[in-house]
Amino acid sequence: MRKKQYSLDEKKTILAFYSQFGEAKTISQFGVSRRSIFYWKQLAKNGGDAGLLAKSRKPKHCGRQKVTEDMRGLIKTYYMEHPNAPYAQIRRHLSKYGYQPLSLPTIGRVVKMIKKETEL
Repeated sequence: MRKKQYSLDEKKTILAFYSQFGEAKTISQFGVSRRSIFYWKQLAKNGGDAGLLAKSRKPKHCGRQKVTEDMRGLIKTYYMEHPNAPYAQIRRHLSKYGYQPLSLPTIGRVVKMIKKETEL
């Protein structure tokens, strides 16, 4: 279940109501948690209205793809020749060719994609 996103005006209204009527009435009137009220109070105290603005939920850093097409080709070739090879063995095969070692789950994801492609 997604939480409700409050706008700047809604937050300011709730905080004004809180300062006038107190915690219990604010919680029952608006259905906002006590934690949210105190968090908003802190944000308003430190940053004013700008502190109350909704912040982006997008990650600050997106992971870059570690698997190049060359690596993917090597994994595919090795997997086709040795379909029951453990992922650690595939990782050792990649390191023979001078590639940075991938984690076992990453190799597993690549093998899974290769399996899907070959089934089509």
